[in-house]
Amino acid sequence: MSISRTQDDLRIRIGAAREFASLADKAFLIQVAKYGLAGVISASVDLGIFYVLANVVLPCIDTGFGDDLRAHRFVVDKTAAFVIANAFSYWLNAGWVFTPGRHSRKTEIALFFAISTTAYVIGLMLGRSLIGDFGMSTHLAAITCIIVATVINFVFRKLVIFKN
Repeated sequence: MSISRTQDDLRIRIGAAREFASLADKAFLIQVAKYGLAGVISASVDLGIFYVLANVVLPCIDTGFGDDLRAHRFVVDKTAAFVIANAFSYWLNAGWVFTPGRHSRKTEIALFFAISTTAYVIGLMLGRSLIGDFGMSTHLAAITCIIVATVINFVFRKLVIFKN
């Protein structure tokens, strides 16, 4: 085989490797975009349920309750909204964003809820502290919980729970 032919083969292989890397980058970016959209939808479900509960069932929006009572009610309302929104989020993530099958369905669901719950508790403790210790608005505390949980959840869903 001539040097010219070897160089041509090498260029083709390098080009193919670059194309593969480019496709992998595109696939990752598409997955991040899908996760972002799924997150917006799931967050909308979470916030929608939370605001119904926080305004009607166990009010915690009005600052007239005092920060301690408002913080306690926030935890109750946020927890109820989380359980419902997390079930919806699993359905959306397993069916659209990621590829299930790294684990059995039961293990996958258990891991999904365990990691989501851990991320939720971290966000919830932060939200409670932001309200109780710093007097932050309930709205900002709720959004902060979602932002913190989103980052934690993506990393663990991608690396631990689902195939891709």
